[in-house]
Amino acid sequence: MSLEEVVEISDPCWDTIKSNLIEKRKNEAMGDLKGRKVGSRYLVVSAQPWATGQTAKTWTSYGNETARRRIIDMNKAEREHSVIEIIGNYHTHVYENTCGQKEKDERCYIGVGENEDTGLLRTVMNDYGLEESVQIVATVKIKEDSKRKPGERNSSYRKKWRITFGDGKTAYDVILAAYILTQKSWKEIKIKREGE
Repeated sequence: MSLEEVVEISDPCWDTIKSNLIEKRKNEAMGDLKGRKVGSRYLVVSAQPWATGQTAKTWTSYGNETARRRIIDMNKAEREHSVIEIIGNYHTHVYENTCGQKEKDERCYIGVGENEDTGLLRTVMNDYGLEESVQIVATVKIKEDSKRKPGERNSSYRKKWRITFGDGKTAYDVILAAYILTQKSWKEIKIKREGE
């Protein structure tokens, strides 16, 4: 049995992230991840978009602070009674907004623009009372007028997980990267679909 740290993401969790990034389109999407740690595996069973969050092309925020506080307080109360809790967050970087000026195949993850991403994410960790958090960053390339047939294709991409999909009009190329973030450091770990 491998002791390599890995984030395993469930199909329902991916479906929620996918719907959120399609809905937000060229703006960043953001949400909470619920799950638990088992040994060296972080099992992520669901994602919850920040319903009142505000997003733009290159940033995101809580939006309605009072609404976010209710979620944070509920999660803290539930920790004592449930093995499933908020263990981190996901957010997207739309390629053309954050990386288009860089080399053709370079994508922006947590290490690029680290101060912007980790500053907000460490504040969220403090608010949630987390010592460490799982962070999933999805870089998204969108191609309009695509003839890609409906359906999904998955592949591994270094430690990352790549998913391509489309609806016959618009194609999406998404690469998910996973990180463990603390107040002082971050490290990339492998991400994969649950059961693979």
